[in-house]
Amino acid sequence: MHASNIVTIYPEPSHCEPSPKKVPRRIKIWNKCQEHKDDKVYLRLQKAHWGKGIDLVSVNIPVTPSIITECAWVKTTLSYGNNVMLTRRHADDGSDWPTLMVTNGKGCISVDDRNYRNDVLSSAAIGDGNWHFLVGRKNNSSYSIFIDGQLQNTVTDTHPLGGSSFNLHIGHEGAWNNWFNGMIDDVRIYNRALSETEILNLYKASDSIFSYVPKDGDSIYCLITSNAGCTVASNTIVMSVLPVPVPSLTGPADVCQNSTGNVYTTEPGKTNYQWTVPSGGSITSGGTTGDNQATVTWTGSGAKTVTVNYDNVVGCNAASATVKNVTVNALPIPIITGPVT
Repeated sequence: MHASNIVTIYPEPSHCEPSPKKVPRRIKIWNKCQEHKDDKVYLRLQKAHWGKGIDLVSVNIPVTPSIITECAWVKTTLSYGNNVMLTRRHADDGSDWPTLMVTNGKGCISVDDRNYRNDVLSSAAIGDGNWHFLVGRKNNSSYSIFIDGQLQNTVTDTHPLGGSSFNLHIGHEGAWNNWFNGMIDDVRIYNRALSETEILNLYKASDSIFSYVPKDGDSIYCLITSNAGCTVASNTIVMSVLPVPVPSLTGPADVCQNSTGNVYTTEPGKTNYQWTVPSGGSITSGGTTGDNQATVTWTGSGAKTVTVNYDNVVGCNAASATVKNVTVNALPIPIITGPVT
């Protein structure tokens, strides 16, 4: 979706082709789609099918990327072992890669090399049979793992990765002969370190829901691009941003202790009124969610308050309740002097 001053960062691919080489295994994966519009995306996968691993022969990814972001939607119930999603490490001969996988049920980007391995794990477990958006980011020596748009862990690791000339495999790691058990969708690899905001937006965009903080008068519409490159625009919605209410509050501000019948009033015709008084005061009439008045008896002395909030006719609640300060004066204690007989 688009709003004023917002542009499309990740367009749908306009050219798709079957993956050139397939490796049988129990995974669901998407056929290869190259993105040719800019240099932000190395590849993207679409067209889900069953029972195929993918060996991507002609993907233009550097042998030794110092900066890379690997993304995929994943669904698995495997809660143990290594469940590899994306890697170019396919022999235990010094080839290495920032491998994206699910390890013991947690998201992982692994500094994966011969005789060296450092797993950067998520705190959240994702081997629960539900779909999760998994992102591994390498920014030079900084490795980060994200689950469902949220940063889970960042580790600094200066171990040099020499890279790999092997093809990128999805759902397979040749050095361990490990195969992915589950489903993989919407694979993307970027040649830069996506920001936390960009990763969160990718996660949100997956469910066709767009959210932002609107301004009054914003025009919002949706551009949908098919795999064939055909684009159509939706209807336009013009946002009306209404001001939040500011409740008024009237009533006696200077009263005597034990006084009754003190009436406090705010605007009528609202909903969900919320009245509060502190200890030393009690609401004896009104003061419910449907009342714009509250009658208070003050039994305690000192500085007191009455507060009120409500929802206006369109359901907007005031940012904060309105507070009225009340001084409750202690009753005098008469002292009589003089002869008693």
